[in-house]
Amino acid sequence: GKIIFQGATNTGLAAATTLHPLSATMTIDSSNIDLTGNLTQTRVANGPFHTIINNNNDAAAPAIYLKNLRGGNNGVTNDSAGKIHFSANDAGGNEHIYGSIEGSAADATAGGEQGKIVLAVTEYDGNGAANNVTPGVTVTGGTADGAVDVTLSTANAITNVLGSLRVEGDTN
Repeated sequence: GKIIFQGATNTGLAAATTLHPLSATMTIDSSNIDLTGNLTQTRVANGPFHTIINNNNDAAAPAIYLKNLRGGNNGVTNDSAGKIHFSANDAGGNEHIYGSIEGSAADATAGGEQGKIVLAVTEYDGNGAANNVTPGVTVTGGTADGAVDVTLSTANAITNVLGSLRVEGDTN
């Protein structure tokens, strides 16, 4: 089936709206869509997929914004701006988070903002709880304009470089 909303239509959709069959299409043609609550899409095979397309003849790319606006209140250092979890079942049928990407405010001081991105994975202990992934790459805005600090892995890990490695600047 296909559901199409155009313009500023008030749909009156219930809190849980399900589209069947699995090939259902929902097209919303509007400049602003507000959704309160959770949006879940389930598909049994080869998906689900979410595609964001810019059909304008310009250089602008589509964008996804994850925002933590604290209900209009001031931000605080270490506020999480957004997180993406990657989870799957293990061989015992238990769901685990195997990796995550999180952006945060390393420093929320007005005029001196610094961001941080952490790419993390679950390692040997197999505890894929939401907060038990280990950082593999951490990129943090530095304290000087144009400075970005990168931390690879942890003290107990091995960093492999395939190909050439060129280092410019201090190595200590």
